[in-house]
Amino acid sequence: MHDYLFNVEVVRFAFIVGILVSMLQYERRHLTTGSIVVPGYIAVASLQPLVIIATLANAFISYWLVNKVLPRWVLLYGRSKFSVLVVLSIGIQFAMLRLSPNTSYLWESDIPLIVGVGYVIPALIAHDMARQGIRKTASAVSRAAAWVAVPLWIATLALPELTLSGNPVGAGRAVILLPSWIPAAVMLSAAAAWGLLHNHRLRASGFVGAAYLGMFVADWGQVLLLIGVAIATYLFVTRGLMRVMILFGRRKFASMLIVSSVLSWTSLLTLGPLFGWDPSHYLSLSALGLTPLFVPGLMANDMERSDIKSTLTGTAMGALFTAPLVLALQRLTHGAPVIEVLALGVVGVAAGLFIFKPQLAHARQAIKRRAVVIGEWFGFKRRPAAHRPPPTVRGPGAHRAIPVGTGR
Repeated sequence: MHDYLFNVEVVRFAFIVGILVSMLQYERRHLTTGSIVVPGYIAVASLQPLVIIATLANAFISYWLVNKVLPRWVLLYGRSKFSVLVVLSIGIQFAMLRLSPNTSYLWESDIPLIVGVGYVIPALIAHDMARQGIRKTASAVSRAAAWVAVPLWIATLALPELTLSGNPVGAGRAVILLPSWIPAAVMLSAAAAWGLLHNHRLRASGFVGAAYLGMFVADWGQVLLLIGVAIATYLFVTRGLMRVMILFGRRKFASMLIVSSVLSWTSLLTLGPLFGWDPSHYLSLSALGLTPLFVPGLMANDMERSDIKSTLTGTAMGALFTAPLVLALQRLTHGAPVIEVLALGVVGVAAGLFIFKPQLAHARQAIKRRAVVIGEWFGFKRRPAAHRPPPTVRGPGAHRAIPVGTGR
């Protein structure tokens, strides 16, 4: 089974063109397309109408839950609101992957019938639905995706070999997680990214950077390639482009993604012939084929917003939390030795205790308060506090402590 109906190189090309189209539309109409990466993703799924419908349905459900339902009980705003949006959309996508039947479609014999595109794409679209309205967002996404998809269709008709997706899912050798576990990894990565920024002021290469970097830890060549491209992108944009161009906000982010995509794609095409090393042998599905293009861009963008050291530290902590936990669950379901599962679980839990320490402390206090209330319901009385002497205060210029409440 393949995830997309096109060759991985076509998917990469559509990704880069989608960024350019999204930025052109934003500059002309001041309408955003969910994110600058959304048009490319939608375009490569343009031959699968049900996939696009499922993506928009996921986005609308996530938007409705976060903006209409949850605010009745929880106050959500800013990055916390977006984090909840990402986790919800990933959960819906995971449910679709589990429940969708596979079928024969066009030149593929085994492909999911109803499943959204990408893991964070619906959340990005839902976020813009809340900002600029459902109708404007759907119109902007459709228009930008069409500008990318039409040339893609023409090229596909002229060159049928572009529809060959390469190796089937699961054929990669350096990815430690199976494709079916990617949604769980991305969900934990999104939670870790929120916790690291909220609690420790550390950025983790966006919401998905830690998950994808942790997936390739079995091949350090891949990890070093991603980090090297990220640092090169950061230096090129901040030391070069930003000195001669006005780059901020979406323009800066688009520049980061385009530069990282070009550098990474060039490296993937040249490193093999030059050094006899195939840096893309892990690309078992086209979605992972986009990883070396956008992950360095996310990392470089966070480096510019903080610094190189803290971004690498935050990404490493997020990967240390995400990869061991998901890998432990994966090994457990495949009958791995208990000691191996426990070792992986301990590493992931230890990283989680560091990342979410304030939230865990707050939850502990809440549980204790709830336990006291429940105990009082059943007739248990709290032990009175031991007698303590009254507190004292020392006034300015006073020669002795004055007990509180003595009237003196």
